[in-house]
Order: sequence, then structure tokens, then C-alpha cells
Amino acid sequence: MDIDLIKSTIRNPDFEICYPKTRLICLENSHANTRKCLSVEYTDQVGELAKKHGLVQAADFVSVCLSIGLGAPVGSVIVGTKIFIDRARILRKTLGGGMRQVGILCAPALVALQENIPKLVNGHKNAKNLAEGLNKIKGLKADVAYVATNICVF
Repeated sequence: MDIDLIKSTIRNPDFEICYPKTRLICLENSHANTRKCLSVEYTDQVGELAKKHGLVQAADFVSVCLSIGLGAPVGSVIVGTKIFIDRARILRKTLGGGMRQVGILCAPALVALQENIPKLVNGHKNAKNLAEGLNKIKGLKADVAYVATNICVF
């Protein structure tokens, strides 16, 4: 998203009675719509904008999905301060996320972290090869220049 567009949608808490206050800016990396990885510079710009408006730090937490790209059957990992993690645990339990046999799901996620990270490069190459191959099929079009990760849109 354009930085000026983000800035224009931040609601001023002093003047908005009928709308909720802006408290958070979320970034997805890589982003499914653009199929691009966000640069560190862009992420820093959004972080500075958020700090300027008193929303958040440059990053309050990071969430990593283990099933997309890494091949774990389910799961995500969150990284943040101890206070944030403690609050996330409470919220998870509140929303019904208290599985007793969670180790059965954790084991393949651990294998994915230990063994599949080097395979990400192959997944990215395969997506680019897929895009190139799709372009050879009449009626299909994939923009190979936008295939930077394992996402291929055609």
C-alpha cells in the first residue's frame, strides 16, 4: 500500500466520534495480492508512520505461518515480548485453543522448521518455472517478474 494512502486512513482519535480509532497497521510479507516481498525500507517507513501517530512500535510482534511454504500441517509461531505472549496465551485459551494433544501437531512443525527452510528456495524456483510454463499455454498469462516467492498467480 502506498504510504500516503495508509496515512490518509489513520483516524484521529480526538475528532472521530462515530468510527473506531486506528490502533494498528498490519503488514503481510510476502503479500498474496502483490506476490512481492516487502522491503526492509518500506517496513521501516510504515513503522515510522505508526510511531508518529502513536499506534505501535515498528513491530510489536511477528507471526510466522508454518503451514504455508514450510509444509507443516497446521500452526503458527508468534514472537514478541513476554507480556504480549502471556496475553496471547490467555486469548488463545479464551477462544478455545487449548488442545491437550498439541504435541502431535508440534512434531511436524518442528520437522518443517529443521528440514524445510532450505527447501524454500526450490519452492520459489518451482513457482517461477510454473509461471514460465503457464505462459506457454494458449489463453493463460502469468507475470514471471512478480513471482518472487512460492506464489504464482495466473
